[in-house]
Amino acid sequence: LNRQILSGPDLLGRPKAAVAAERVARINPAVSATARVEWLTAENAGRLMNGADRVDVVVDCLDNLEGRFVLADAAAAAGAPMVTAGVAGAAGFVATLFPGDDPERIYGPRAAVSEPRAEADLGCLAGGVAAVAAMEAFEAVKTLVGRGALLRDRMLVVDLMGNFMEIVAL
Repeated sequence: LNRQILSGPDLLGRPKAAVAAERVARINPAVSATARVEWLTAENAGRLMNGADRVDVVVDCLDNLEGRFVLADAAAAAGAPMVTAGVAGAAGFVATLFPGDDPERIYGPRAAVSEPRAEADLGCLAGGVAAVAAMEAFEAVKTLVGRGALLRDRMLVVDLMGNFMEIVAL
């Protein structure tokens, strides 16, 4: 989810999760959003995932591979699919993992989590983040309702500077 839309300069220093929950409540008071303000770790992921009555889909909004592997493992343990996306510069990807799918097919080897990230060099342009976040959100909706062509065993790759999108098989 595009955090830039949920926040602003007046909210600097406030926890992103709390600000996002407040914004969601302002947009639609009928929606219940609970902010959990703590770093995701292998030690707390199961507790955070099991804090809900049922997890139908997990949406990855993280910015690092280590956290993505932790989240993918916790989603699989909870029996929930996980929609994942990433952005670097004006390029990005969207894919969906189901329990039993190997996250290394998307992220590469777990041993490489300390490798430099492309977004550290390229930044994340707001328009690229917004475009990829919209596609990720729609993939989550398709996963929830069980309709449409899901990006399981496939990855949508987007290059907004080059004006192309492509689906590649994993």
